[in-house]
Amino acid sequence: MNIRKVSIAHSLLDIAKTAIPFVCLVVVGLLISATDVAERFDLLILDSKFALLRTSEASRASDGVVIVGIDERASDAFQEPIALWHTHLRDVFVALSLAKPRVVGLDIALPQKSYDAIIPNGDMRLAEGLVALRAAAPIFLGITVGRDGKFRPPMPLFIGIVGQDSSGYVLVKTDIDGKVRRFTEKLGEHAEAVPTFVGQILRKLNLKPIDAIINYSIGAPFQYVPLQRVVELGKRNDVKELARLFAGKIILIGSVLPYEDRVPQPVNLAAWEPDGTPPGVIVHAQALRTFLAGAEVKSASATLQAFLVLLAAAIWFFRKKSALSLLAVGGYIAILYFGALFLLGRNIEVAIATAAITAFLAYVAGQLAELAHNIRERQKIHQVFSGYVSPPILNSILSGELENELSKRSRPLCFMFADIRGFTAYSKVTSPEKVIQLLNRYLSVMTDAIHQFDGTVDKFRGDGIMAFFGAPKPLVNASRNGLLAGMAMLDALKTLNVELVAEGEAPIEIGIGLAFGEAVIGNIGSPERHDYTAIGDAVNLAAHIQEHCKKVPFQMLCTNDVFDRAALFSDKISAFAPLVNQELAKHGRLKLYGFNVKHHHSQTSDSM
Repeated sequence: MNIRKVSIAHSLLDIAKTAIPFVCLVVVGLLISATDVAERFDLLILDSKFALLRTSEASRASDGVVIVGIDERASDAFQEPIALWHTHLRDVFVALSLAKPRVVGLDIALPQKSYDAIIPNGDMRLAEGLVALRAAAPIFLGITVGRDGKFRPPMPLFIGIVGQDSSGYVLVKTDIDGKVRRFTEKLGEHAEAVPTFVGQILRKLNLKPIDAIINYSIGAPFQYVPLQRVVELGKRNDVKELARLFAGKIILIGSVLPYEDRVPQPVNLAAWEPDGTPPGVIVHAQALRTFLAGAEVKSASATLQAFLVLLAAAIWFFRKKSALSLLAVGGYIAILYFGALFLLGRNIEVAIATAAITAFLAYVAGQLAELAHNIRERQKIHQVFSGYVSPPILNSILSGELENELSKRSRPLCFMFADIRGFTAYSKVTSPEKVIQLLNRYLSVMTDAIHQFDGTVDKFRGDGIMAFFGAPKPLVNASRNGLLAGMAMLDALKTLNVELVAEGEAPIEIGIGLAFGEAVIGNIGSPERHDYTAIGDAVNLAAHIQEHCKKVPFQMLCTNDVFDRAALFSDKISAFAPLVNQELAKHGRLKLYGFNVKHHHSQTSDSM
């Protein structure tokens, strides 16, 4: 029952390790959605979608909105300040009345007070023009805001002519980047709805003004009809041309002067000046065109936005495969963008910046988590192998060069066992501290000799050493490395013994046994505690051969198979003596080869 509880606890812990970062990413994504960064990013994306859709969606809007522009030509022709254009505006209104337009909107400031003292009967002339135009089409006056921030309503005389419900505030809502993309009438001091210029025109057209994004993807760029031309056509009584230009159209009269009433917009729809900031009258014209085409853009639900963030955070689960994770991020962002582009073409705006940022964060977080995991794994590998193998092999393992070799479960190896003779008796008469000191000194020397020939120290059994050759790094000739390592160990022991004798200590005698055979290798044990080791018949054989050294006058013994496979050079072969019919428990009679370091050195001296 306790084991089951521990297993369940481990499973829950594993789930938590994966789920908690995912949940954190979702929360971070939702928090990002409330930041200026996400909003600005979304606005940039929206503008790019408008630009792309214009190549195919511009035909969705008709040419039902016409701009009559007050440009430099009119400013030069009419010498008076625009506040004194009573007579000229009368001529414009009379001319437009001949064309029978659908609606006329004045995005200009009509006089707030009488200027009759300057222009005798000026008020009446302007009123005559308004009356003439009002008889032909509804007129809507724009109530502008002065530099002092106060509204500038026209004279009551003019409002009375067009009607109390035929004026609206020329107000627009700007986004965080200063551009106008949205239509709303919630522009009061406390965000209450107020009658706007465009909203009043829409109501007259039996259209409901709702909060929406102005669709800048529809309609061709605007051309304007110069105000001066309208005056000239009226004076010539050219009804045919006036009707061609304005009959049945919504007319907006506004400034297109270079430095007056400029409003930043996501797409410049001023065909006559494609660069720079377009005139404000175009905002009203495009808003009207949007509602006339039924193309007002509504924002997607918050639920969809949250779902997209959830999907973006799910990229965390691809973290173990960097290439797949990166592909998932790129693919998801591409799907987000083109999906949002498709929906924008259906008048739905999906803000994707938060989801895109979350996807990127999920990728980065995943890769950082994997990097941390790999560092921990490298540390574990370092801990597991640092005492087993030589530094060069350890570096190869850490660099991944031996990754495939580590995954191989079975291979032929050369096994070595080494043991100190009489160590048990020595331990009984020597203090534990001195025993450990001597043992550590001896094992350090032996380990260096084994590592010198790319051997792996499997374990220390008291004074005994188990090592093997051929894993984790494959060797060209594992048997040769094993024999050379054994010879190096005996050479190193000889040097160590000289030091021990000089210190008044007894010299150390050891026995070494080697065998070759197939073995299974890998980590053996539990996830919490395991050892990298090898298991096979040759392991036991090498151990028994080492024990057999006690019965023969040789410091190192190896099987006939090890000796033949080693293919040593002649100067080393002569140092080995064959021993036939050696009886080993559980292994029967075997042919072995024996080696003594003293005999080897005496032969070397004789040959010199």
